Amino acid sequence: MSAGQVRTKATTKQTKTSAKGSENRTAQSKGYLKKGTGKTTTSSGPDRTDVIRKMLYEQKEEESQRLERLSTIIPSPEIHETIHRAWQIRLRERREKVNQRLERQYRSIDQALEELRLADLSLYLKTLKDSDGNIARLENVGSRVKDLGVNATGKLPGLFPRQMRIPSESSPSHGKVWDHDWKNPMNPLLDLNSN
Repeated sequence: MSAGQVRTKATTKQTKTSAKGSENRTAQSKGYLKKGTGKTTTSSGPDRTDVIRKMLYEQKEEESQRLERLSTIIPSPEIHETIHRAWQIRLRERREKVNQRLERQYRSIDQALEELRLADLSLYLKTLKDSDGNIARLENVGSRVKDLGVNATGKLPGLFPRQMRIPSESSPSHGKVWDHDWKNPMNPLLDLNSN
């Protein structure tokens, strides 16, 4: 062997042990490993997977330990309750401000839509269409639609369509697979044009 080969082997051996040493130092600083006695055998020390498992999945501390740490930070329960109540009040005030702002926005949008409906009904209906081309909101168009609580397709919102037949393995009892005479129970666009 030449001197270069010997030097290379020595450096690789040093890097292997130094990498393991830095890993052990990190685990030691967190309290997962006891400081080694200088022996490099793995049989006396904890297994590497056990160390990683302890670092990743920390065991929950007991309730008494948690309460003891909490008592050093907050000396009395009254102080804790006061801080908690103050924080809840702060959250409630923030929530009320957001709700008021959203209510104002909704009223202004509703007022603008009502003015658009009175000015130009066809433009109003175009603004209410969603990305699929369906008319999404027709609450303010006609009282009949509003009173029934149905949308533009004649369905009650949030419910399964009543017109759809329940899937089954056998044919329908009345012998009619498809109802060709069925009409949508209500077409709000035709009702508006007739008024």
